[in-house]
Amino acid sequence: MDRPFDPRNVYEYADTHLIGYRTRETPSGTQIIAPYCPICGGGDGVRRDKWTFAICAESGLANCKRGSCGWTGTLHDLTGRARESGAGGQTRERKRTLTSRSYLYRKAKRFNLPRTELIPLTEKGREYLRLRGFSDRTIEAFRIQSDRDGNLAFPFYRDGQLVFVKFRRPEKYRKESGSPKEWQESQTEPILFNLDRIDLDKPLILTEGQCDCMAIYEAGYQNVTSVPSGCENLDWIDTCWDQVSRVQTWILFGDSDPPGQKMVETLRQRLSTAQVLYIPIEEYPVDANGRRAKDANEILVRYGAETLIEMIGNAQEARVEGLIDLADIEDEDPTTAHRTPFGIPGLDDATGGLEDGGISIITGDTGCGKSTAIGITILSAIERGEKVCVYSGELPKRKFRRWIIGQAAGDAWAGLKYDPIKGHDVPFVDPEVKKRIGESFRDKLFLYDTEIEAKDGIINSVVRVFETAARRYGVKLMIVDNLMSLSFGAESAGGDEYTVQSQMVQKMKEVAIRNACHVLIVAHLRKVSTFGRREVTFHDVQGSSISVKAADTVLLVENQRFRLLKNRDEGTLKTVEFCYCPASRRIYQADKGDQIHFTWDQSGLTPPKIRADSLDAYKVKPPPPMYADPI
Repeated sequence: MDRPFDPRNVYEYADTHLIGYRTRETPSGTQIIAPYCPICGGGDGVRRDKWTFAICAESGLANCKRGSCGWTGTLHDLTGRARESGAGGQTRERKRTLTSRSYLYRKAKRFNLPRTELIPLTEKGREYLRLRGFSDRTIEAFRIQSDRDGNLAFPFYRDGQLVFVKFRRPEKYRKESGSPKEWQESQTEPILFNLDRIDLDKPLILTEGQCDCMAIYEAGYQNVTSVPSGCENLDWIDTCWDQVSRVQTWILFGDSDPPGQKMVETLRQRLSTAQVLYIPIEEYPVDANGRRAKDANEILVRYGAETLIEMIGNAQEARVEGLIDLADIEDEDPTTAHRTPFGIPGLDDATGGLEDGGISIITGDTGCGKSTAIGITILSAIERGEKVCVYSGELPKRKFRRWIIGQAAGDAWAGLKYDPIKGHDVPFVDPEVKKRIGESFRDKLFLYDTEIEAKDGIINSVVRVFETAARRYGVKLMIVDNLMSLSFGAESAGGDEYTVQSQMVQKMKEVAIRNACHVLIVAHLRKVSTFGRREVTFHDVQGSSISVKAADTVLLVENQRFRLLKNRDEGTLKTVEFCYCPASRRIYQADKGDQIHFTWDQSGLTPPKIRADSLDAYKVKPPPPMYADPI
């Protein structure tokens, strides 16, 4: 007998088989709309039909609107077909997505379709756009509309479907009004403006705003687009990755203000696999009062289309690869340079944190707390708004998730639950707490998917994923846990152990430099006799000496102490003692106390009545006394 219908099963099926789906509210309920029909795959042509398949979340009824398919059925029918197809019933879209994401373990984000009713552009809106220099031809080309309140509506289409709308009032913006200059509906998919009309095989001009995009179109360049949500939000690189990765030449036309120029510099790094041209700040015209024009739309209105055409014609490319004019290197303020903290005050004070473009090695004997320390660094980075990508060669994904969530929860949320195998109570985090913390990691913490075969070798695969994570998602901290597990896979395919490890570290160094991020590598100690030696040095780190020399920082973990063995930038070598919390697997600097606080949604939750650290086995462990000198 079939189980009773449960709407949650629809979303479970969609998460697995309809990757990239969207939702739309209709009178009959929530419709889940798939990029491709799981039955016909959108057809066999080069340009397959998209968004023809929908399934009702409330009833499980589904159908495809393609004339040559026309399939109708229920969720039960779909799951049956998935079982029969094998390998989890993956559709072609699912397989393609795995390939395009380079084995990055990440759940697809759900987006809603816009719900605001749009009407033909009002006369007030049209007059406003004309004052900004746009002809009716340009206004119609971009299909500008209005909402019921008369606000301008800039529509964003993907494959003919409206997926995002940017709204703006049809009058000059004044900050004192207290209302936003522009806005969009929440949970809609941010994509590039004019996406459906661009030619990916031709140079593509990218602007900061929709009016700037229209201004360049008005000047005569039709292959132009703009970011959806201002210069700081680069989520469109992810949502438009299939298109972004195909563009061969970009021409970046940002605003002349500091945020706009920062966007240009960031995109020059993120889009580095293509040819990237940009408009030098000196090309923006200056008026008689010395004020520099802000953007393409202002230049169109005040200086004319010819000036825009000339500026685009003067777009520059970065200098010849490998050559740098020292005079062009900007001075850097070390106090404002981007760095990721360890999360341990003493280490951050001694090293200044993990600076972009470098690699660090953390080492120690098995079970000394290396992975525990890494977890605190990961969480500290996320707390600061950074994104992190991890290769975990020892912990499977579910165990890694359980470990990192326990650290984020802390002792205050670690209760007790009886383990029938162990025969006693063990630390336990409530499922709702785990869910809240897990959601706080969305789009911030990524795992390399070790369950998928790396056909071109494990090291090349991890390097490729890290590169993609940096460019596509803006990841700033990469973790390799650990050197031995990663190099073992490569060594088994042929190659000397030390050669493989040195090659891997060198490749990681190149990833860090190219993508302005930091790579933190976990390595074990060599199994050598320390008799007669006072203390371990960086020569005892497992791997070739080349690997250690390439590192900017080498950190030893032993006896609940961090000891800096190498500190290239600062030169300071010091020891920092830490306490260990068995209930949550947290560590913190002993002389500072537990100052670690991670912000996740705790509203409405009740901490456990009996905490795990109330038992002696799970109480905080202070560092043991320093070991004596060898006799």
